[in-house]
Amino acid sequence: MPEGAGIANQKNIRPDFAHFDFGQAELDEERLAQRYRTSQLDSIFNLVKLNMAGNLISATLTMIVLWPTQSHELLAGWFCCLLILIIPPVFVQQRRAALTGRHSPSIKSVQRCVQHAVALSVCWSVPSVFFFPFATPDQQVFMATIVVGMMCAGGFSLYTIRKAAWLFTGIMAIAAAAGLIMSQIEIMHWLLLLLVIYSLILLNIINSSCQVFRNNVLANFDMERQKDVIELLLTDFQQSTTDVLWQVDEQLTLQNPGPELASRLGKTKAELTGMPFVEAIRSIQQNLPEDLIHSASLGLYEVERLFSEGKAFQKVELPVRLGYQESWWTVTAKPQEDGHWVGCISDLTVQYEANRNAWKLGHEDAVTELSNRRAFHESVELTLRHLDDGDSHGVLCLDLDRFKSVNDAFGHDSGDHLLKIVAKRLSKHARTTDIVARTGGDEFNVLLRHVDRERAQSIAESMLHSLQQPCQIGSNNILVGASIGLAMVPDDGIDLDTVRKNSDLALYEAKKSGRGRVVTFDPSMAEMASRRMELEQALRYALATDELSLVFQPQRSTESNAIVAAEALTRWHSHELGKVDTQTFINIAEDTGQIHALGSWVLLQSCRLLAELPELPRLAVNVSPLQLANPAFVGHVKQTVKRHRIAPQRLELEITETALLDDNHGAAEKLSELKKFGIRIALDDFGTVYSSLRYLQFFPFDKIKIDRSFIKELTASPTSSAIVEAVISMAHAMDMEVVAEGVECLATLERLKIIGCDTVQGYAIAMPQNKSCLMDALGETGTTAAVSS
Repeated sequence: MPEGAGIANQKNIRPDFAHFDFGQAELDEERLAQRYRTSQLDSIFNLVKLNMAGNLISATLTMIVLWPTQSHELLAGWFCCLLILIIPPVFVQQRRAALTGRHSPSIKSVQRCVQHAVALSVCWSVPSVFFFPFATPDQQVFMATIVVGMMCAGGFSLYTIRKAAWLFTGIMAIAAAAGLIMSQIEIMHWLLLLLVIYSLILLNIINSSCQVFRNNVLANFDMERQKDVIELLLTDFQQSTTDVLWQVDEQLTLQNPGPELASRLGKTKAELTGMPFVEAIRSIQQNLPEDLIHSASLGLYEVERLFSEGKAFQKVELPVRLGYQESWWTVTAKPQEDGHWVGCISDLTVQYEANRNAWKLGHEDAVTELSNRRAFHESVELTLRHLDDGDSHGVLCLDLDRFKSVNDAFGHDSGDHLLKIVAKRLSKHARTTDIVARTGGDEFNVLLRHVDRERAQSIAESMLHSLQQPCQIGSNNILVGASIGLAMVPDDGIDLDTVRKNSDLALYEAKKSGRGRVVTFDPSMAEMASRRMELEQALRYALATDELSLVFQPQRSTESNAIVAAEALTRWHSHELGKVDTQTFINIAEDTGQIHALGSWVLLQSCRLLAELPELPRLAVNVSPLQLANPAFVGHVKQTVKRHRIAPQRLELEITETALLDDNHGAAEKLSELKKFGIRIALDDFGTVYSSLRYLQFFPFDKIKIDRSFIKELTASPTSSAIVEAVISMAHAMDMEVVAEGVECLATLERLKIIGCDTVQGYAIAMPQNKSCLMDALGETGTTAAVSS
């Protein structure tokens, strides 16, 4: 039975309906069933055009690949059947869109969807059974890819209707198994085992996803119904300028409310009698605008705290909303001998409005309307002054990851719009007692009151997840993301400066470890910060006193075994600190801006070596993305090459794919200009970024270096071997040289020779060596100085 039918007919699907019985339980059951079926079909039909395109493209490619060896009549018939199945859902989707809000799908609609899924899976099973056993090995690889892709895509597209997803996946898996058995492939039994395992995993994922979907629909339905209940309980509020007396008992519930209090709170005397005083106030704070919610929470929190202390208090300010107007009240109260309290409510709206604008200038951020740096620091200091034993608070330091790129690409208005979106998302996940503030250009701080470390981490994670979602700015969908540092009070500090410093250190660690994450302060971070500052100062000294040196790792031709190039690698042996890890000081150089001086020094030394060693064909130099962003970079490289009178094609610049991500500084144009000058451009660490192929499409690199992660697994992993072979084949088709880096054993070297890799580099070829050893190696191999064109 489809899930939509199950919700309508199975009473045990919602045992909690008894808690929300408003005399229409059966009507609610039917509404829930309709909502569930609608959500099921909406999820599927929202993807119908994309799925049709995927089916059509996959079918077309299958026709093209199988046409040379398979029956044309059978292929054509299969293709026509597939068209008959994939086209009608598009028209059904358009009709559903036209009927939105006027028609609820029936159980039969869900059943038809299941039937269509079965028919489509049967149609896609034809290639597995009738074509796969008789196909060539290349065709079988292609068909296996298609089948796996269709199983996953179909299963995930149909997961909201579990029966449809299971049948689609199961039928295709059975057909694939039949095709494998008939093909008599040598490793058939292992492939069948993998097919069974992955199919079971896929079915389990579909089941879990369906359950999550089901729970979300139920939760949303409950939320909407509870909202309806709240709206029925709310009444219109009336504004009054007179003072109103009130009285509560030991439980702080209102007693004998007068007509003035009932009118002020917008409720009847019967409704107010026995209602907690704090809840009565909170009920007229529900519809406050966002800029007053924070103040309302603080004021009500203060009233609750003073009640708990049992001492008289005066004029605690509270913002409320009466009808369509915000007002400010003060609450005064005094405890009685019998445990009761008496007090009065005064309206100070006129006086408050007179001072509000002046306060906003000093405490509110003009763009986001959040608290500003001053207000945030005051709030933190106030919290620290009232820190009690056992209290625990969290301070978040948050920095947007790509805000500058948005400003540069879309302008400051878009940047301001983005900041407002970020402010709303942070405020949404903050609690009423928390404080969210914008404290810098793209920096935000959050004070999490009365939370333990685990709860603070959870709130920070939810904020981070929210900020990782796309932001719609005009017609652009922008992904920004953020990094968050967390420091706890009192564990990580009991004064403002210490807490701020430690949350900043945690934020720095979050950025350093890859961005897009939450990092909690650890005392070791302070030690690392001190060590980092020491390294930063030492690096400045090293650049000024020639403590740095270059070593060179040869690259050999797999065909002739001759050295065809070398890569320049920077080393630093400090007189005070000893040997410093290369990646460590490179990161420091990039963070502190010293990368430009370091890069210039490496380029100068490399060109000098090329001039001194004419027998070295080429020398590769690594270039940081920050160097490429420098407007003077191209001119500096050209000038250095000319000054040393070396052929430009002997210098090779290696860039990583990250240098071309969000290319707001014209990196591609700069590389094109250098290439026209004659300098060779190599793409380093190829395959580590998802968009690698896109860069090969729009920029003609001279060389690509396959990342060592693929080379390391070359002989042990068929997947890595297949990837490397594909990259080599593709690069040769595009007239690019291929270098395999990280070659550490002879078996890997032999394999690379077999699959046609041009050049190899790694410890199995040669260790990084100084200039003298490089000269000896060049002499031993008899490498000429001729430059490969």
